[in-house]
Amino acid sequence: MSTPNAIDVKNVINYGNSQDTFHRHVKTCEVGVKEYYSNGAFTLKKTIFDELEEHGISIPKENQTFPYRASYDIECLLKKPSIPGTSKIDYSSEHVLVSVSVCSNVPGFLEPRCFVLAKEGAHKQLVKEMLNYLLEISETSAALLREKYRDYLELIAKTPVSE
Repeated sequence: MSTPNAIDVKNVINYGNSQDTFHRHVKTCEVGVKEYYSNGAFTLKKTIFDELEEHGISIPKENQTFPYRASYDIECLLKKPSIPGTSKIDYSSEHVLVSVSVCSNVPGFLEPRCFVLAKEGAHKQLVKEMLNYLLEISETSAALLREKYRDYLELIAKTPVSE
């Protein structure tokens, strides 16, 4: 029995883990798969750049991706657990935050920076320092991009809003 929003598949075959077997079946399958979408056929939605283009604002492809990155690496040490085990769980070790290194391609933040635990128990402070640094990087990248796209932003601000 078939219902809307369901997939009809007859003569289900066990394909195992072999893609070759699956693809061979798809080539020769006469039953096929019939899919029903409650909102009609699937279509890709317009990107913001497509919508801007409709309003006469053309942004070059090379400017349609976010150019900046920040990445981090967290190092921990393993110590004996401070949590007692239970009848079902045996804790063998506990990860303890020791340091975080941050790298970025944002101008002004190109040199790697390392945050090291100042004293035992100051983990929250270490995380706070790292997050504040990432926030600085983010705010700087946003300011650089506002400047880079200033002309486009002014055009957008002058464009009437359509409902």
